[in-house]
Amino acid sequence: MLRLANDMPVDEFLARYWQQRPLDCPIGLQPDLPRISGEELAWLATQPDVESRIVYTQLDDPDEPYSLVNGPFADDELATLPDKNWTLLVQDVEKHLPELRSWIDAVAFVPDWRVDDVMVSFAAPGGGVGPHRDNYDVFLCQTDGQREWRLAPGVEGIGARHSGQLSLLQDFDDPEPTAANPGHVLYLPPGVPHWGVATDACMTWSIGMRAPTASELHLAWEREFPDRTSPFVNDESFFADAGREPARSPGEITTADVRRCRVLCRPDVTASDAELAVALGATVTDLKAWLAPEAPTDDEIRGLMEAPPVTLPVHGMSRLAFFEQEGFVQLFVNGACRAASPGELGMFREICQKRELVPGVLETCPAMLGWMLEYGAFDGAAEGAEMA
Repeated sequence: MLRLANDMPVDEFLARYWQQRPLDCPIGLQPDLPRISGEELAWLATQPDVESRIVYTQLDDPDEPYSLVNGPFADDELATLPDKNWTLLVQDVEKHLPELRSWIDAVAFVPDWRVDDVMVSFAAPGGGVGPHRDNYDVFLCQTDGQREWRLAPGVEGIGARHSGQLSLLQDFDDPEPTAANPGHVLYLPPGVPHWGVATDACMTWSIGMRAPTASELHLAWEREFPDRTSPFVNDESFFADAGREPARSPGEITTADVRRCRVLCRPDVTASDAELAVALGATVTDLKAWLAPEAPTDDEIRGLMEAPPVTLPVHGMSRLAFFEQEGFVQLFVNGACRAASPGELGMFREICQKRELVPGVLETCPAMLGWMLEYGAFDGAAEGAEMA
């Protein structure tokens, strides 16, 4: 787990800082977290199924001080980058390289469904993406080199501007900028203006959070309850969970989480906690279109059910969650949902915890296992796995 400032207890962080104010953790990074090199990051940026981009800093162009080029990139394009003033960013590295998933485990005090991805950026001296703000929580982890961070308490007095395809803020001053050296972690809640500039060649790992919008919840409701009027307002207001309790299980959606959704609901349409949970779970486990794991065929599923594998990890792209309230149990896998029994929930909870198939699932929960296989929950299921 990340080391919070002054060894702050997680409960205190969630109560006082989460979604409320930044926290600077100068020695927050675990030294044993797996890393990739700049060369490996560049290789990822050449792959067609990997989301990558380069942002160029153009100090001599006041009309467009930053420009964006989307990947994938050719090897020679990366090899001929200038010596300074650019940043290469690669999204979802933990989904393409599953050994990097332990970066998500480092923030285990929030549930898995609340985490979007791990992004890695390599910046040449002077590189950055410009002053901006995000609509999500983020942990900015410095692994190599130094980056200077400027923060502003709010957007009041800071105008917006566009630079090419980038939506940015006007430049702003910070009288006490933060110099992030290796091991440094900076937590930022949504909406805080920030501006990072590489002092020298550096790598920054960003653990970005996922907060659904009311419009996303509205669409999920229409998909799951097509004959019912959606209770959600259809706008871009975000789910918020300041003061949340530490996660008890990686996949758990709590009753408190569901009731927070009511802030995004219309007062004239009623919905139960169970119904809101279905919309929330389907939304937060939904996948990016280009990151959907390949599901096995019906024949492959039958083969796996007849000869259970010795090892079958949860796919690095898969998103799992569950909700339980007074005997109502709902499971979520990659945007799909299924009612379940308490016995199935016990097995599913363990799968969420271990991120792999656990002994006894085939014997006690065959229907649940078949459903998980159908929606691509496990890695290697489509190609066959090591069999007993």
